[in-house]
Amino acid sequence: MAIMPVEKLQPLMILSEELRDKTGRLLAVKGTAITEKHFLVFKTWGIKEVSIVDEQSKKPDQDFTSEEIMGQVASTIEEIKPLFCHNNLEHPFIVELLRLVAQKKVMNNDI
Repeated sequence: MAIMPVEKLQPLMILSEELRDKTGRLLAVKGTAITEKHFLVFKTWGIKEVSIVDEQSKKPDQDFTSEEIMGQVASTIEEIKPLFCHNNLEHPFIVELLRLVAQKKVMNNDI
């Protein structure tokens, strides 16, 4: 675990602890891969630093480039879409849910 200032964060870094604001509101769960949306959330809620997974503690099989990960997430989304067949796949909530499920699946090596 390393505590890193928000300004030095890079997309796809992994949170090592859940992230809460000053009032205790949960903003992100442990294991979340940071995306561009998170930078706006951090700014909005006054988050100055977060705990991330150290590079040394990463599993060797997770040594991917961000393009590889994003490609895997995109292909995983296509694989899991049939599970959401009774939903409006164009609704913003469902789109985000699909992305999060696929991202979690890729990050946990469940593919």
